[in-house]
Amino acid sequence: MPDSQTLNNQQMARRVAREFSSGEVVALGSGLPCLIPEAIPAGQGVLFLSESGALGYTAGPDGQPRDGGQNLLDAGGQGVAVLPGGTIVSAVDYWAMVRGGHVNTAVIEPAQVSSTGDFSHWTTAATPGLFSAAGAVGMGAGPGRVIAMMPHSGPGGAPTLVDQCAF
Repeated sequence: MPDSQTLNNQQMARRVAREFSSGEVVALGSGLPCLIPEAIPAGQGVLFLSESGALGYTAGPDGQPRDGGQNLLDAGGQGVAVLPGGTIVSAVDYWAMVRGGHVNTAVIEPAQVSSTGDFSHWTTAATPGLFSAAGAVGMGAGPGRVIAMMPHSGPGGAPTLVDQCAF
């Protein structure tokens, strides 16, 4: 696809942000999904849930909390601020919410998505080329809806939308 038709990361975040309604609980995985809080207009009423345990948080431009604090991080390691009425939950409570159907939408950045909706997930610097499911398994199973936020091609130009996942 020509660069003129390719969305940049912030454009993808703005597009995904339009999918949410006020009052929704949205779990954000690591990577590109962490850009979404910056794309949500203040006061929209979406409750973001992070693997760090923050429920009801926001982030500002460049990943800085809008209140200037740096006491809490999202799944991507960027500073966030808990909004009034928000809370911090334990890892046990986080996964109970995600797997128990208490999250409306999960947003993940998989490595590949198949034509049937299967996905393979992330890799780490310690294991390049070895993809593992990580938390995406729970995020893919519990919420009512899962959104894959990803570029259409991966490293080396390999397609990420495939007939069957290779990983």
